Amino acid sequence: MNVKEITKLQKEHGFYDVQQIINNGTVWHMEGGMGRYAIDTLQLGATMLPKKDFSNAYGGHIPSRDMIKDGSTGSKEKCINFWNNHKDMEMLIW
Repeated sequence: MNVKEITKLQKEHGFYDVQQIINNGTVWHMEGGMGRYAIDTLQLGATMLPKKDFSNAYGGHIPSRDMIKDGSTGSKEKCINFWNNHKDMEMLIW
């Protein structure tokens, strides 16, 4: 599974928008609920960290997915695993 296939599944299941604000770093400067939601989707594996690292509104470091261990929260591998196991689902309910 590649990023293009993951993006297609994210669009189909409502995770595309949060992936986009993770990718461009915007989420780390939004109100707390959005950041917590983004972290929840990263922990779930529905989204992944971007190729670029960021700082949050408090100066904390948000690593890129290339800076973290394979299979850990935010990694491409965790996202691939999630979508391989859930690509046929009707929808996720939060």
